[in-house]
Amino acid sequence: MQSWLCTGLHFSFLDVVVVIISSVCRENRAPVVFTNAIGRSEWSGLYEYQFTSLILSELNDFIRFEAHRRGYNESRTQRHTENPFHSSFLDGRPKQYWNKHYQIGLAVALVSN
Repeated sequence: MQSWLCTGLHFSFLDVVVVIISSVCRENRAPVVFTNAIGRSEWSGLYEYQFTSLILSELNDFIRFEAHRRGYNESRTQRHTENPFHSSFLDGRPKQYWNKHYQIGLAVALVSN
């Protein structure tokens, strides 16, 4: 069984390509994230025990921006990106945070139409 699943390429208004490879079999590991703007994130692919408070803050910044952006963009295209975080990773907090900001992006898009 493969332990990685690619969720695809997504383009923003700045033509930034974000590739997220979500971990589907490794509940204690962050997804691998690569963008053409910054390359691979410091927290990308790390195991839970490797996270520091600074790295966790960077992960949260990424989630807040990227989940919101995807929710906003996907409300217009009728597509849906699966949450790339395992429900057990870091006690499920990144998955919950992604869902929250994805929903905010959807709501903002609905209001701006």
